[in-house]
Amino acid sequence: MGAGGFRVTWDRHAEPVPMDYRVVIPCLNEEGQVASAIKSALYRRQTALTTVSAVVVDGGSTDGTVKAAQRAGAQVLSSKRGRGPQMNCGAVGVRDDQLLVFLHADSQLPVRYDASISKAFERYSARMAKQGQWGCFSTIKLDKPGLRSALLRASVSLRTRLLHLPYGDQAIFVRGQAFREIGGYKEVPLMEDVDLVRRLRSRFGAPVIVPGAVVTSSRRWDRLGFVRTTLLNQVIMAAWAMGTPPETLASWYYGARQLSEKRHGK
Repeated sequence: MGAGGFRVTWDRHAEPVPMDYRVVIPCLNEEGQVASAIKSALYRRQTALTTVSAVVVDGGSTDGTVKAAQRAGAQVLSSKRGRGPQMNCGAVGVRDDQLLVFLHADSQLPVRYDASISKAFERYSARMAKQGQWGCFSTIKLDKPGLRSALLRASVSLRTRLLHLPYGDQAIFVRGQAFREIGGYKEVPLMEDVDLVRRLRSRFGAPVIVPGAVVTSSRRWDRLGFVRTTLLNQVIMAAWAMGTPPETLASWYYGARQLSEKRHGK
């Protein structure tokens, strides 16, 4: 095992790994984004080895999110607001052998993501495959190409490989049995993804890191600016590591967003 998670070894004779995917997409007022997320998940619903379903969990949208999700082919559920409870709701009833993929509503999975995940699993030895209960894509990129996207892509890739610490925008995936075993997401207002990753890493070891970039909306980076957004993220991560309650962190994070929106007249 290297610094970058499970080290992939090629085996030309490895059998393809059958996969049954459930892509869970938590939503709140994402009428303009959710269809793209769903379409990236359902680009092909079934092959000889792959079955995919998309579950959108709405947290009380007041726009046309629900109708847009239904038109795009997703099953739509309702839950109390918050990514943690919404993603737990979307995972209810998952089978042990299903693979849960958690996708943000303003993001799109890489092209042929299912084949990439399957190949990553089939390349491991039998011993490693038993440990490979969860993983993520190696990085993200913004939907607006440019220097910001390139810098973000490189920094996320480095963090993931060296620290084994992916964030939720990297489409974290986990087997159903493993998700239940650790108790799912904690219902906290922020840092639910980092908390989940740390528990998965503690219980099952390093993630399966799948080559590829999840495309994410640049809107957050546009609102605060690239430098401010990066600094805010690092401050929140450091404060969380020192034991600052998620409620306090959420007030910092969402307070900064609201202040920026007021300045920009949004």
